Amino acid sequence: MRARKLLIVTAVATLLGAYCLLGTGYRAQYVKNRALAAQFSEVVRQLAEIPLPPADLSQRRAAASASVEKQMDLFPEMPNSTRLIDGIFRVAEATGVKALPAATWPWTSESISGLDYPVFHLNLTVSGAYHRVADFLDRLENGDPVTLVIRGLTIECTVNPQDESGEVEAAVDVAVYARPSLQPETQKR
Repeated sequence: MRARKLLIVTAVATLLGAYCLLGTGYRAQYVKNRALAAQFSEVVRQLAEIPLPPADLSQRRAAASASVEKQMDLFPEMPNSTRLIDGIFRVAEATGVKALPAATWPWTSESISGLDYPVFHLNLTVSGAYHRVADFLDRLENGDPVTLVIRGLTIECTVNPQDESGEVEAAVDVAVYARPSLQPETQKR
């Protein structure tokens, strides 16, 4: 009988020891699991607050891609620098102003919204009557190429006191942008 009691006491002690070793591990996992479940519930709640994408998303994406391609077609291929300068001088001649190139730079690259645009910079000195210089600047910026931009303008005006006529001299910084080359990443989007 004593052996039986000893066996029962040993079995109970072994079971209690096993429970202490294994049960405390399960208890710790249970506590961690509850914390993770609370975090998971919060993430699910936050995800539920995100609105669904519009039903016409693919049509919008296709329209945006078509619009980008159409806008890129407005940009000319990289034009000849000499032709650009000649075109500016023809506009100067047509408006009756004197235009002298102060400085030109070779084509450079300018990064705008993730695309690299080839850019040609030209500085001019323009002189003539105010209305002629204004007409020249208007034709220059609104003419061809459409991607010509006046980036800087400094005007000095001199008035002849004898006949009250005036002469305007303007320093004009011009930039002409050409069509960027689209990277494969951009085309996929």
